[in-house]
Amino acid sequence: MKVEVLRINNKSEKDFPQKVTINGEYYFVLKDKSQYFLGSALCPHMGGSIEFDNKNKEFLCPIHNWKFNQFSGECLNSSQNMSLIDLELSNNILWVEQHKIKKEEQIIKNKTLTSEGVEKPIKVKLISHATLDISLKKLKILVDPWIDGPAMLGAWRQYPITGIKAKDIKPYCIIITHEHSDHFHIPTLAKFNKKTPIIIPDFPNQRMQKFLGELGFKNIKVVKFEEEINLHKKVKIKFFKPVSVFNDSISLIDIDGYKILNLNDAGLNPNIAQKVKPVDVVTCIFSTGASGYPYTWQHLTDNEKDQIMERACEGKIKLLMQATELYDSNYILPFASHFKLWQPEHEHYLKSVTTNTIDDILNGFRENKMEHRLIDMVPGDTWDTKNNHVSRQFEDRSKIYNPENIIKNVKEDFIKNGNNLNITDFWNTVKKEISMEEAKNYFTYLNDSPDIRKCENINVELKCWKKNWEGLKFKFKFQISDGKLDLCQESFDSNSTTQYKIEITEDILATIICGNISWDEARVGYWIKWWRNTSKVKTGFLRLLQGPYKLKKSEKKLIKKGILNKKMSISSLIEIYGKDAELIFERYGMFCTGCDLSPWEDIISGAKKHGLKNNEINQLMTEFNFLKKSKFLN
Repeated sequence: MKVEVLRINNKSEKDFPQKVTINGEYYFVLKDKSQYFLGSALCPHMGGSIEFDNKNKEFLCPIHNWKFNQFSGECLNSSQNMSLIDLELSNNILWVEQHKIKKEEQIIKNKTLTSEGVEKPIKVKLISHATLDISLKKLKILVDPWIDGPAMLGAWRQYPITGIKAKDIKPYCIIITHEHSDHFHIPTLAKFNKKTPIIIPDFPNQRMQKFLGELGFKNIKVVKFEEEINLHKKVKIKFFKPVSVFNDSISLIDIDGYKILNLNDAGLNPNIAQKVKPVDVVTCIFSTGASGYPYTWQHLTDNEKDQIMERACEGKIKLLMQATELYDSNYILPFASHFKLWQPEHEHYLKSVTTNTIDDILNGFRENKMEHRLIDMVPGDTWDTKNNHVSRQFEDRSKIYNPENIIKNVKEDFIKNGNNLNITDFWNTVKKEISMEEAKNYFTYLNDSPDIRKCENINVELKCWKKNWEGLKFKFKFQISDGKLDLCQESFDSNSTTQYKIEITEDILATIICGNISWDEARVGYWIKWWRNTSKVKTGFLRLLQGPYKLKKSEKKLIKKGILNKKMSISSLIEIYGKDAELIFERYGMFCTGCDLSPWEDIISGAKKHGLKNNEINQLMTEFNFLKKSKFLN
């Protein structure tokens, strides 16, 4: 079945792109030479709303300033292009196949407790940054506790400091949304009773389970995405995977019918919005400065960096307003931006980085007549949802955000608390000296990560400096081409021109390699200097650097020994058994070859998503056992 998109009688080149609405969703009609496309109005990065910039003749997502070509939809400053669907031209009418677009759904308009006037004795305390203490009378839920000490390998410090200590909080359970250390903070978690239930999403790298187990926690609940579980007879939670190239999650916490949607820094997602809205309150990041970009990138001028940050700060205010409307939320609570860089070597970043304050957000919402939906809190404040009152720890916020006070407070805090830090404490890693050979082996091992197949073709030079940048320790080059990483000699392959340079100190590199932690900790912590000769950010490469994926290597060894079980990944079986495995999966309606999820999904999860029943899954495994015998035992 085809759906009419646009009549183009007398349409010329200058009339495109055209904005259209189909089944209640916005799209753009693009024309590239003689071909027409239907372009999504959602940014592929974090789900922001793309608009057409008539002045510069390009599409623009204001959240991160991503730009797209007006004809082809190609992203001009990253590697994720606008999502396009081919259109068919017939009798001066553009048509699209119905199955390629969203079907119009009849959505029953529900109401939140807030809109119905139902009051619950729920209080939300912003302890620090993204740490929420949500209480229903004596029932206390703690979210993303970063309370004691710095994060991001010592680079980030909570700001403002409230004096609240982790040892004084006795939560019923702890929810952790993702593994960045400003949300999953090991020194803070170590202060809690090890019998406390810890709730985490089911990320494939399994890092959080590993570290929590090493800390001694006995009750770790790993929740699959979109699987709702009960934490208490009055509390439910469900995690969603956002539109993002990084491990992150959106969480819906239902407390006695009161719905709190925690977006963190996971962005907007209309598909998730349809499943969860309306909600009583959304919590969301409100500022920039949490990625190291653009200030750690050496190919940009200071003026370019300032312009990027100013636009990004404006974009974040738009993001908050979009989130309020998209998720049909009564209120929005901006958070997850309450930190400052405090290391002495980062002082120039502290003085340079442009960020939003809560007062900037308040002014933006006032200008758009949305102030009544904003809960403008800083750490230490408590919001009583019953009477919509905020108890404030800091009455005069201007003193907190005064630039001179920020520098003064941060320096004094570091002198008091920062000089005796051991960088290995943050991830319970063992510090050791790293040789060039070990570093080369680390990067070569990335060939076993499923993310290597999505990585762009790229040439990289790595320079490892001695601590405090006091001298070069070693350097080497590697190349990723067609999904394979190879070490290079002095010169790169002349067929590939995209180049990156990464500079890092040996103490930071050693912590990443020895601790199997994500490069995000160093990237976001402003510990790395970057350079690139391309205008596009290589998001596939940054995703790959989230860390080695060690599970599959040992899994493949087991399969080759003839050991099979339902928890093994679909991709491992296909890689080892080849076409024979593909045919077995296809007989059960699982066309998994090349599927983005196959490296991350085990057999039983994938089978259930395709509607297979237990007896069918058992039969599928029986076929693989027959295949195993013929391949390895004969």
